[in-house]
Amino acid sequence: MSLGNRLSQESEQEAQINIVPLVDVALVLLIIFMLTATFSKSAALQVRLPETSGRSSSAAQPQNSRLEIQVDSHGALYNSGKPISEERLKTALAECANRDKNRSEVVIQGDQAVSYGYVAHILDLARDAGISKATLEMAPKQQVK
Repeated sequence: MSLGNRLSQESEQEAQINIVPLVDVALVLLIIFMLTATFSKSAALQVRLPETSGRSSSAAQPQNSRLEIQVDSHGALYNSGKPISEERLKTALAECANRDKNRSEVVIQGDQAVSYGYVAHILDLARDAGISKATLEMAPKQQVK
């Protein structure tokens, strides 16, 4: 009789799912993905900036009026770490210039192996789009002790 009584008690209980641990795991995964996405942007693109004895010329500008362009050693273009074609770059430069005509700026992070003429071509594209302020970002020179 105890066996029949036990079966009737189990069938009467409702199945419950505790959702709190599921939410905790989802939030932890979200935080991990956000952190790795931030770090992978800078780690994925290897641009060796030319060295200079002066301080870095990258000024603190609002991100919406500033466009960062990277050029790797093979001449491939990137916009904030994401690959971009030259045609799409022209569009992005025009959009940046239209957002804030007086404060729009382009920052070019060109690898030291890229030809000077190619960087000048990127500057011409920015000027044609209506951006008058351009900065070439450089790394501080390593001092030998």
